[in-house]
Amino acid sequence: MLLRSFFTTLLSFVFLVLLSCSPNNNAKEDRENNLLLAVIANPATEGFVSSADGTKIFYAKVGTGVPVVVLHGGPGLDHNYLVEPLKATMGSGIQLIFFDQRGTGFSEGSFRQINSSFINTTKFLEDLDAIRTGLNLGEQINILGHSWGGLYAMLYATDTRYRARVKSLALVGSAGAQHGYYGTFLNNLVTKAGGAAAVTTLNGFQQPIDPNSSSYAPTLVALKNYYGFLFKFYFADFTPTGNQNGTSANFASLNLNSSTEKTIRNGLSVGALINANLRIDTAAYALGGAGTSNLDIRTALATVTAPVKIIHGVDDVIPLSFTIGANPAVQANLTGSSSVTTHSIANCGHFPFIEKPSEFSAAISGFFK
Repeated sequence: MLLRSFFTTLLSFVFLVLLSCSPNNNAKEDRENNLLLAVIANPATEGFVSSADGTKIFYAKVGTGVPVVVLHGGPGLDHNYLVEPLKATMGSGIQLIFFDQRGTGFSEGSFRQINSSFINTTKFLEDLDAIRTGLNLGEQINILGHSWGGLYAMLYATDTRYRARVKSLALVGSAGAQHGYYGTFLNNLVTKAGGAAAVTTLNGFQQPIDPNSSSYAPTLVALKNYYGFLFKFYFADFTPTGNQNGTSANFASLNLNSSTEKTIRNGLSVGALINANLRIDTAAYALGGAGTSNLDIRTALATVTAPVKIIHGVDDVIPLSFTIGANPAVQANLTGSSSVTTHSIANCGHFPFIEKPSEFSAAISGFFK
């Protein structure tokens, strides 16, 4: 039961998803939403755009130059973990435009709104296009997506409503273009973490962040305890089995602090709803089965005409073979693209901008124009 419990929880977090929400937090989240404008430290670089349904989406601009819209991982994280490492590695002449996906960070989404009508891929695509129009970025935008953000970017680039809006597309440690990678990803992660011994450790850490647990109490401390163990195995230089409590210098550079408490409360539910929207058969994957899903956009990738850059760590727990540039069958579907290039970074995991900043910087340099 412990193993199954762990897999069920882990699958809910499959794209680096954070924690969850509680109905007891309604009043607190209502206050948070009412005070959204008060969080703006610099109106010149931070603010909100209104999505198609009126939801306020928070954005933050960093730097000056060619604008690049950054899609963070999750679903269920916020933009905070990407700011400093991308500032350090993207080079000059680039303006990074971060935004918090709905329901997390400073973007709107109280507990009562975290449902399938509010959280789904259609709404997420509308939010991204609202960033484009609300910030007057023009007819086309440059996009950089990390982890789930890579799949998010591909969904936007292959949607008939938005594919003409993409100027260029960079996918960093991206989730796969089809669902089959989930099972391999989970196996890679659990094996790296130490197998059955790791499951026992993780089950202890997960109790405060599992809404089905009697000890459910989502806090940043609980988040750090859980991901402080788990996330290290997303790096190539993870601590070997038998000494899982150690940390690497690169892992220590990963910012596990959320932008807001909303991320901590709502993250798990946001991720679960997106997974359900993609009809990912998490139960089958948890039991080692092949799983099913409607997620397979490989054929649709043939419609992408913008330049595409894939940057992926060879030791990423997300299999390189499932990224669009590494699988010949998928690569063939990108014949319409003006340019598709893949940079595989050796001795590197899921966060190349942290683990191999020089190689990442060289790979991305000059791509966005």
